[in-house]
Amino acid sequence: RHKSPCRVLQRLFEHCWPSQLDQIVDCLLADVVSLSMQRYGNYVVQHLLEYAAEDAQRRVAKRLEAHVAELALNNDACMVLEKALLMGAPEVQDSLVEAVLGSPGALSSMAHTRRGHSTALVVLDIARDTQLDIARVQIQQQMASLQTNRYGRIVLGRARRRDEVAGGIGGA
Repeated sequence: RHKSPCRVLQRLFEHCWPSQLDQIVDCLLADVVSLSMQRYGNYVVQHLLEYAAEDAQRRVAKRLEAHVAELALNNDACMVLEKALLMGAPEVQDSLVEAVLGSPGALSSMAHTRRGHSTALVVLDIARDTQLDIARVQIQQQMASLQTNRYGRIVLGRARRRDEVAGGIGGA
């Protein structure tokens, strides 16, 4: 919750073996959602996702999935979601994408914000066929709003590039 202790935890994740961090990981898991939404705590969770053992990463991702609607509205938490999407095993990525797309308004909320739009871009990049279809529909529903927003236009541009073959999202 404070800058210095968060940096100490980050250095521990960087320099200790994952097996040495089990007790710390267990303590952090109890508060991972609220830490993800805090100015400094989000960096600890990102380091946990990057350096902890695969089992710990999966447990964090499960907690994030359960609260994705809440996390999508928070800039700091969006960075955590992005790290989980980038660092997770393919099945973790898949379930996180499903959670984002299954939460009404989560993708479009992220697409409108400075930090969230990069998470929305990652969702678009790793989404599979049916997931990408759902993302296209959600983006298309918010197209007018996304076109008026700097970050929304970036997400629309990526969606259009992913959709070039099918020609579905907001062609000129």
